[in-house]
Amino acid sequence: MAEMSKLGATVGGFILLIVGIVLFSVTADSVYDANNLHQAPNETLDFTQTFGQNVTSAANDDIVSVDFVGNTTDDLTSELDTNINWTRAGVFTVDGVTVVNATYNVTYNFEGDSYVADSNSRTILSLINIFFALWILGAAIFVMMQMGIVDLLLNKK
Repeated sequence: MAEMSKLGATVGGFILLIVGIVLFSVTADSVYDANNLHQAPNETLDFTQTFGQNVTSAANDDIVSVDFVGNTTDDLTSELDTNINWTRAGVFTVDGVTVVNATYNVTYNFEGDSYVADSNSRTILSLINIFFALWILGAAIFVMMQMGIVDLLLNKK
């Protein structure tokens, strides 16, 4: 009967480790998305109005910073926050710079859908991977104890 218990503990341990490793990678990806900003490099924006303010929207919202505005002929990065303004909602407004029927590439950083804005919460989220790995280790030690491996190691002095 003891051999059957050790076999069950062995099979259970392997299943636990396989499921734990798979869930660990999923959890790590989710924690990464919650802690890091994303970048939209060279997104194309079309400004079509002839006079007045040109307004267009980016594909993403929750924009945190804009790094580049320009195309192959004009680099308008120096005009950011003066004649080219942007909002967190992803709306770009151009006023005072001639961009008639022009297409510009914009590189900006934005918060993803699963991004956590509170820095204290992001710190706690970073600990999830550590505690999950410790749980898997503890479960593996428990299975080893059930199998009697710990007793074998301690008696081999």
